Amino acid sequence: MDSKVIKITAARPRAKTYYERWMEKEAVPIVEGFGVTDVRNIALKHWKRLGCDGAYLQLRGLEGITGVYIGKMPPGGMLYPERHLYEKVIYIIEGQGVVEIQQRDRVPQNIQWQTGSLFSPPLNSLHRLINHSNEPAIFLAVTTAPMALDHYHNEQFVFNSDFSFNDRYDGETNYFEPGNER
Repeated sequence: MDSKVIKITAARPRAKTYYERWMEKEAVPIVEGFGVTDVRNIALKHWKRLGCDGAYLQLRGLEGITGVYIGKMPPGGMLYPERHLYEKVIYIIEGQGVVEIQQRDRVPQNIQWQTGSLFSPPLNSLHRLINHSNEPAIFLAVTTAPMALDHYHNEQFVFNSDFSFNDRYDGETNYFEPGNER
């Protein structure tokens, strides 16, 4: 019986996704691994786009699906307003203040937050966090940004589309009140 020996070579490294390349352009630290013991101990750097100090967490197993980042606002500070075509959930680790949310030409709404608060700005609504305390405010955001950026390959579209998802949120004054519908 004749047999051939086939030499198996090492696989070439995986190419970076659009989202991973975009994270690098944001010029803040990217912490990679399977987990983080305490996000309050992560080294942060000024984040020009958001107007606070921050870092990305690139957790193994979530690549391409879920984006995670931490931000820290100074006392009395606020983030720059942003909108985007991906979902985001924000958890307040420390601090108190308000999130200002506006849907197109509607009157902005302010929702109070404090340590332990969890909320999600409606899709593509203009929003920003404002720290009303005399202490720094620290927050963690979990997003679907990797899927949006890897799908569209266009950050201008993802961050600058003015489309309003009025069927989800149309600036209703009672939208953020607790109820049984959501």
